[in-house]
Amino acid sequence: MAPFYAPRDLRVEDAQVPEPGPQDVLVRVRACSTCGTDAKIFEPGHPRLVPPRVIGHEVTGEVVAAGERVAD
Repeated sequence: MAPFYAPRDLRVEDAQVPEPGPQDVLVRVRACSTCGTDAKIFEPGHPRLVPPRVIGHEVTGEVVAAGERVAD
């Protein structure tokens, strides 16, 4: 993951792999992109964004686990 800590301070870090809850799926992210708002946040920051925060929400990946209440 790459959390935003402050303007121009984006760090690549390891993250714990979560266990999916009963109604959740776990997706292994293969690619993630940023939108124009994310790019704007990177430079000056944003008054309502509390760091550290992972930005980027255009995601593609594969389902690697599913909770027991998730239909096939």
